[in-house]
Amino acid sequence: MKIQMSTPTRRKVAFFLCAITSLYLTACSTYKVSRLAPVDIHQFEKIQSRKVVFLHQGEDVYRVLAFSISNDTILQVTLSPIDPLDTVLLNEVGEKPWIDKESIVAHAPHYKEDKTFKQYKPRQEATLTREVHIYVSPDASGVQVGRVNLSLGMISEIRSIEKDPTRSFINSYILFNGILGILTIVLLLTKSSCPYVYVHDGEGYVFQGEVFSGAVMQSAERDDYLPLPLLKLKDGEVRVRIANELKERQYVNRAELIGVEHPSGTRVILDAQGAPMLLSVPRTPLSALTAAGEVALQKVARQDSVFYAFDEKDQPQNGLVLRFDNPGGAGRAILTLRAKNSLWFDHLYGSFAEKVGTRYPAFMKHLEKLSPEERARQQQEQDFPLSVYLKSTEGVWKLAGRFPLAGPMGWRDMAIPLDLQGIKGAIELRLETGFLFWEVDYAALDFPQSQPLKAFAIPATFAKDQDGQSWLRALRSDDRAYMVQAAPGMYADLGFRLPEPPSNATVSCFLHVKGYYEHIRDFKQVPNREELAVFRQPHYFDLFSRSEYERLQGISFQHNSLKNDQ
Repeated sequence: MKIQMSTPTRRKVAFFLCAITSLYLTACSTYKVSRLAPVDIHQFEKIQSRKVVFLHQGEDVYRVLAFSISNDTILQVTLSPIDPLDTVLLNEVGEKPWIDKESIVAHAPHYKEDKTFKQYKPRQEATLTREVHIYVSPDASGVQVGRVNLSLGMISEIRSIEKDPTRSFINSYILFNGILGILTIVLLLTKSSCPYVYVHDGEGYVFQGEVFSGAVMQSAERDDYLPLPLLKLKDGEVRVRIANELKERQYVNRAELIGVEHPSGTRVILDAQGAPMLLSVPRTPLSALTAAGEVALQKVARQDSVFYAFDEKDQPQNGLVLRFDNPGGAGRAILTLRAKNSLWFDHLYGSFAEKVGTRYPAFMKHLEKLSPEERARQQQEQDFPLSVYLKSTEGVWKLAGRFPLAGPMGWRDMAIPLDLQGIKGAIELRLETGFLFWEVDYAALDFPQSQPLKAFAIPATFAKDQDGQSWLRALRSDDRAYMVQAAPGMYADLGFRLPEPPSNATVSCFLHVKGYYEHIRDFKQVPNREELAVFRQPHYFDLFSRSEYERLQGISFQHNSLKNDQ
């Protein structure tokens, strides 16, 4: 006997099965190649122990066992020869150590310049996304096995190989199960999200992230600051695309770049208010424990898309306790996270909106009338933000800050400053949110020294949409003039001219945008007022997430059983 499932149910089953299973799929991951300037070698010096570095000169390739930079002009490297015969063995078996310490002969890199499709097998090519390739001029002399001094001027290019989480995610969905994967992609394309941002990397536009997530009405309009590490010059400018790819109307009030000068070898991040913070030596946690007491350190110690998902359904409150060393009794620190909202949370909001049904427009008008403070309070009561608590010396957890919604489609680097006055011994932080609302890939503390940073605005030189219309005037100031993207498929390309940075500094750029969006929904079902009334209870969205998870999990088990019987 076959059980017929309705289209909405099949779509939910597809989403659930693919979302859960994609976490374990490793057959079709993709990578991206970031091409960097020679001066960017500084950013790898302090993290080289986590990288696999190669040096290229013409057809010759060497493994860099260690390197340091002297006087900002000399690159001191220790080079090892490559054993190309071990490449095949490593690719097929994946059991060779990367460096054979007995013979000090390095294995060949996995990255191949002529590879058209940027796909790899994580188990067999586990170190690919940690590779860094330094290319020096063919005319440079003295490049040989052993300790070598090279002028930084000899470096022509640096390529950093990184996992491409967005493409890997989509590929995994498609590969999982033909029709189910395609249905999931349809769900992704009709999701309840926010404007997508792309940057031009010299070859084409690459997805970078989402902006002002959760600002679903004009009174919720807000500023957002998106890091743009992939910016490359095109025709003397850098280019950014803001696109509407979903069922919504988008209104962009302002768009500009924020540039921040900082010393080479350091990083800068902006907080939710746009204040720059200098990062120099990030420290990963000593321990990371879930609400159930399970060890989760391996999920947040590296930027590898292996994340903690706040998915402990047997715990009344999902949270992650991070314990950090406190060097010298620091008075302040910066918590940095690489995190995002989950697709499950996006699906959850869509399920709630369907329950509102034909009353959805009236419901949105009601929310429009609420003050920003009241809307923030309601979101906090429903556990939407990612809340951060700091444990005092007396053992009391005190709120240190909250991260606003970030969207589900791309990892976001975020930061919160922490006041450590009075904290003695180790630093303990607790991250809290609703069941499966957020995903945290990486967490670290930085203890920066006070140093003034120069931040400056970079206005757009042009802003033209898909029809050639200019929106430059609308985007130049915070006013009531908006760039309107009223339908899916509309986009605008913005150009910016970057100033030349000082010789001893680096400029990091962030897209500063302000705006809001409106969902386009036409529900036909009559709302169940009694069912909706319970959502007014604090923390009910967390309970709703758990019940939906268990319900769809039951359907998926039944679906798999039927499939096996056919």
